[in-house]
Amino acid sequence: MAVLITGSAAGRLDPQSGVLLGSFEAGEALVPGPVRLVSGTGILMGAISTAVTIANVPDYLGFIVTKVAAGDPVGVYSKGTRIDGFCPAANLFAGQNLWITATSNICGDTKVASSDTPCAQALNSTDIVVMK
Repeated sequence: MAVLITGSAAGRLDPQSGVLLGSFEAGEALVPGPVRLVSGTGILMGAISTAVTIANVPDYLGFIVTKVAAGDPVGVYSKGTRIDGFCPAANLFAGQNLWITATSNICGDTKVASSDTPCAQALNSTDIVVMK
């Protein structure tokens, strides 16, 4: 059974690892987790396995670490960024891959058909590193 991981608003960036892509406008309310940039509009939406590229891979830009409302600016972080305390339930295990799911803006531990590579990997029971 797939486990969905909702990112914690209490998650913290490791200051030595953060790779900030820039600040973007949220096009919807978002929680910490994977996001995509909507082509033509430049706004952020939750990454979801059904919104795919030409190669049938989920559209994906990076991770956000804060909860935001639609219209708010938010920083997006990419590959190599460590997020401490991302999973408040402490139900991850080291080396576990996290994937974009059919639930917008939420990670899961099960690969979906359209996924190419994991978007993140668990470092321990609560912390992750962004993988792409």
